[in-house]
Amino acid sequence: MTWQEAVFAGAGWATVVALCPTIKRRQFPALATSVPGAVIALCVMVALGSLGMWSGVLANGLAALLWGTIVVMTVRSPTPVTATDMPCRCGTVRAPG
Repeated sequence: MTWQEAVFAGAGWATVVALCPTIKRRQFPALATSVPGAVIALCVMVALGSLGMWSGVLANGLAALLWGTIVVMTVRSPTPVTATDMPCRCGTVRAPG
């Protein structure tokens, strides 16, 4: 990997990190986060990379952005458990019978 490719890949990941809260809030199309979508995107990146050096550099940045988005969308953040999520059984009175 050349330094240009490393810079573009780093820029792609930095963009994902910066946009992480926005990515989590928005509903992305299923294709972007599915395995077939990822395979199609990877094939596009490889095809772009085979066209020439600068296309390869740009493809690395786009690939980092794409894979970072997929990781952010698929890794679920733990949701805090609140009192309303777990019904309390203590002190409840059941009707006889």
